[in-house]
Amino acid sequence: MKSKTGVSRPLVFEFNDYKAYIEAWILSSPGGGRGVRTRIAEKVSCHLTYVSQVLSGPGHFSLEQGYALNALFEHGEDEGEFFMLLLELARAGTPELRSYFERKLQKSLDRRLVLKNRLQDKKTLSVTDQAIYYSDWIHCAVHMCVLVSSLRSARAIAGYLGTSLAKTAGAIHFLESVGLIRKTEGGYQATETRIHLESDSPLIAKHHSNWRLQAIRSLDRVSASELHYSSVAGISREDLPKVREILVNAIEQARAVIRSSKDEEVYCYALDLFGLSGGG
Repeated sequence: MKSKTGVSRPLVFEFNDYKAYIEAWILSSPGGGRGVRTRIAEKVSCHLTYVSQVLSGPGHFSLEQGYALNALFEHGEDEGEFFMLLLELARAGTPELRSYFERKLQKSLDRRLVLKNRLQDKKTLSVTDQAIYYSDWIHCAVHMCVLVSSLRSARAIAGYLGTSLAKTAGAIHFLESVGLIRKTEGGYQATETRIHLESDSPLIAKHHSNWRLQAIRSLDRVSASELHYSSVAGISREDLPKVREILVNAIEQARAVIRSSKDEEVYCYALDLFGLSGGG
C-alpha cells in the first residue's frame, strides 16, 4: 500500500520475518524512516536503544508489544493476526513449536488466497452482507472515503471522519471481507462489486435514519460549504406534486454533476418532503 505521501508500504503477508517487515516499514516511511523508531519505542513503552537492539539483535518484542505495534502499522484484523504469528514464530523455543506456527502462517496465507480468488468473481452483495452494511453509517462512509486518493489508509480515514481507529479498522475489515474494497500497493480501493438498495427494501428506513442522524450531528458545525434548510408550510394538494417534481429534478441534476465529479471530498446530501398528518 501507499502512505498519504505516496510512498509504497510493504505488505506483511509478503514476509516470513517480523523484523524484516518492520525494517521495510521504517524505510518506506517519509524521510527514509527518520523518527519512526522513536514512535515504535513510544508505542511499546521502551527506550529507543531497546528497539534498535531488538531489530538488529537476537532479542524479540513481547507479544504485548507486538500487539501494540498493530495499531502503529494500521493493520487490519487479518494483517494483525499474521504479524502476531510472525512474532510468535520468531519467539518459538523449540523446532516443534516453530513448525506449529509455520503451519498456522501457511493456513493464513491459504485462506487469504481463497478469499482473494472468491472476491474476484463477486459482483453483488448478499442480503446478509447488505444488512450488516446498512446497520451502521460507518460502512458506507468508509466505502466512499477510499474513493479519495488521500484517504486510502485506516488512520487517514479515521482522522477525516473523526472516528476511532478501532471502529474504522473494523469497517475496513468488513468491507474487505465482502469484496467492496481491496488492499493494493496504493492503499485501500473500491472494487467493482455493486450494492444497490431498492426503495422498497426493508433496510431503506435504517439507511435513511443513519444519515439523518449524521445530518443532525453536523448542525453543531459551522461551515460555508454545508447547507441546512427546514420549512414547514401550508400547501394545496394540487401544488404538492409540483413541489415534489422540483425536488426530484434537483436530485437528478445533482447526480449528473456528481457522476462526472472528481473524488476529493465525501459529502452526504439528503432531502425530506413529508406530511405532518401522520399518514403523509
